[in-house]
Amino acid sequence: MSIRKKHTICLPILNHYLILKTPKFNIIQKARNIIIPKIEPKNYILDILDNKLDICGIKRNRYGVIHIRAGDYFMNVKKTVDSEKHKISLKHVNDIIKLISSCCSMEKKYILVGDSNEIKAYISNKFTNIVTFGTRITHLGEDDNINNNAIIGTLIDFNIMRFSNCIISFTAYAHGSGFSKYCSTLYGVPFKQIILTPTLTYNI
Repeated sequence: MSIRKKHTICLPILNHYLILKTPKFNIIQKARNIIIPKIEPKNYILDILDNKLDICGIKRNRYGVIHIRAGDYFMNVKKTVDSEKHKISLKHVNDIIKLISSCCSMEKKYILVGDSNEIKAYISNKFTNIVTFGTRITHLGEDDNINNNAIIGTLIDFNIMRFSNCIISFTAYAHGSGFSKYCSTLYGVPFKQIILTPTLTYNI
């Protein structure tokens, strides 16, 4: 069960209830020391994560992450997928494949996370060094149909990024992606963000 307020959400699956509001990126170490213990997930969440890594023969901190923020309409039933957005997403996918080929080492293992299982599967099938998991995720600040499975999937993705040694984020939004950026900022994971064009308009 999750408790929702406007622009606020409580997550009972963590060791503490966490109130998520609009954060800022300039997080000092003192703030990290306060925030990180409060967003530490329950052990069974980490067990699920480690099991997924074991199946792929990957160890914590020995892989990179490619994060794709394709757009809210992939996660939220409130969003209508119109033909124009579909055309944009196809261009983004083709651009991402080209950029991965040019900026990612083919000798390094990557885990692909993102807001569309279809896009993740399509892109990962193009590369032998990229794996992905079919997790159901949600937009914690917006989705009207949040359930525990979706929250667990989102927390697993967040911790996949946390235990990586680099994050490359591809986003269709001009403002970037807070999901991977906040993770990088909190845990000191090297981070590179690539804004895809044309950008999408962000509407709540």
